[in-house]
Amino acid sequence: IIGNTVLYGATSGKLFASGQAGERFAVRNSGARAVIEGCDSNGCEYMTGGNVLILGDVGDNFAAGMTGGMAFVYDKKDEFSIKVNPNSVIWQRIETDYWKDFVKKLVLMHSNETNSETSKLIIKNFDEEVKYFYQVCPKEMLNKLENPKEVNNILDLGTDSSEFLEQFGNAKISSYDSMTEICSSKETKQLFLEKLKVLNL
Repeated sequence: IIGNTVLYGATSGKLFASGQAGERFAVRNSGARAVIEGCDSNGCEYMTGGNVLILGDVGDNFAAGMTGGMAFVYDKKDEFSIKVNPNSVIWQRIETDYWKDFVKKLVLMHSNETNSETSKLIIKNFDEEVKYFYQVCPKEMLNKLENPKEVNNILDLGTDSSEFLEQFGNAKISSYDSMTEICSSKETKQLFLEKLKVLNL
């Protein structure tokens, strides 16, 4: 419904599209907020700010070089992990109430603006449908978020410390206090501390 390179270098504003975008959607976006229903390859590439919510499939190399902002992808088929570029971002199902509410508001706005059937179906059963969203966060932002997110996927890594640190990106993990900036529950903090102990960090 909207072609290639839409929102390239966008600095502000909002976009709601009841359909799919082409390649390189929101590349170098630094401040715009958008909701679409799918995109082709290289979506959110080199994004530095703003928020993108995608209510459908994405193409290959998603979020390559992404260093800022936040993306959310509705992935009922659980195929996102083979589409995302893992070098600069981490991804997980949404775990905190803040980000669940954030996504719900965006879906509602999209529904009101476009009368989208997809968004209506999601809103109708949001408590169940929210389980199918992936939250995509740049590693560089992990210790800078005003509203923290869980980082449970890191806890599932093996015992190789270099892999652990590489996946964690630039977040400061040297102390319990620094972890309070990125972990929103006592349970996650405790698991994180145990992981660091195993790795002798």
